[in-house]
Amino acid sequence: MQRLILFLFLFFIGTSASLCHAQSFGKYVGTVRTEWLDNDNRKMRLLAPFSYVDPKGVTWTAPAGWVIDGASIPVFAWSVIGGPFNGRYRDASVIHDVACDQKAHPWEAVHEAFYWAMMASGVEPWRAKVMYAAVYHFGPRWPRLITVSVPENEVSSAQERALTQAEPGSDATVVRVRPQPGPQLSGPRRDKVDVQIQPPPKTLTQQDFENLKQRIIDTEGDQPAAAPKPAARNRSFNANPPPPTVGAAPAERSLGMRRGGGGGAAEPGVSLSDIRAYKPADQ
Repeated sequence: MQRLILFLFLFFIGTSASLCHAQSFGKYVGTVRTEWLDNDNRKMRLLAPFSYVDPKGVTWTAPAGWVIDGASIPVFAWSVIGGPFNGRYRDASVIHDVACDQKAHPWEAVHEAFYWAMMASGVEPWRAKVMYAAVYHFGPRWPRLITVSVPENEVSSAQERALTQAEPGSDATVVRVRPQPGPQLSGPRRDKVDVQIQPPPKTLTQQDFENLKQRIIDTEGDQPAAAPKPAARNRSFNANPPPPTVGAAPAERSLGMRRGGGGGAAEPGVSLSDIRAYKPADQ
């Protein structure tokens, strides 16, 4: 009887730990089912819808009938995983491929979702970060439209406000100003300004990637994965972002150390913001 109780206790603890791990990094809904296309030995068609819900609760859906080919992942990075649809990377690669085709979310958010999807699939943390570095620095990028509200006599500030929601190095262009009709109950009349954000240029070389990859491997080793924690950021990847905060302090970006949650002491490891901010030593 005591052995049975001990077995049930250990089973409950193991199951709970597995569920907590999966929930920390998001979850998949459905199973990837595909068929190879006859006229191409690399393209596949999805036979059923497949989704991933990321740690922020955003659902990324790959519809049935969509054609995928792994092109959203740089070919030179395939050596890290053996191929975009191999092993534990398959599900995350499908989600990433479709999201890059749809362009319904900012490119930064798509690449970050790829990272968390890999973690949900059980990919080693260091390898997931290397692949995140590959798609962030070398993967697809696309422009997006941001709408900001400014006082009618401050339209020139719209670009600056929009850029607080974009990656450093992005460019902003005002494409339309829409005066708001009717009397304002308080304060000056405001305009809605549509600003197009052009992504920053890709500046790293493949050798830079190899150097970054090696630094991640050397720093991360076999450290356990850390669950995602909400963090204050100067930019938002949401479809309907909140009003930007102008003048916020820049995030720490020293590669090799990251702050723990709540502003505690620095802990070893390479954060996603470290990877985004990486520059070669000669820059």
